[in-house]
Amino acid sequence: MIYVADTQSVPANNPGFKQGIRVGSVKDGKVTAFIPEASAEVGNPEGITVDDQGNIYGGFVGKMNVRRYVKQ
Repeated sequence: MIYVADTQSVPANNPGFKQGIRVGSVKDGKVTAFIPEASAEVGNPEGITVDDQGNIYGGFVGKMNVRRYVKQ
């Protein structure tokens, strides 16, 4: 699996893509999950990690905050 935080996709430089966290397969490159930007105020995480239960943690540098996204 690969986990990617996308903070750069905007209509001007990457039309058709939204900012957020993408989860995908390293084997075939397919995106299997997408966590959209929570709000413009919160923004998108610049760093991410995953625990052994599949929960994703996003680090928000500007906000000095961490959010947990629970796998459902």
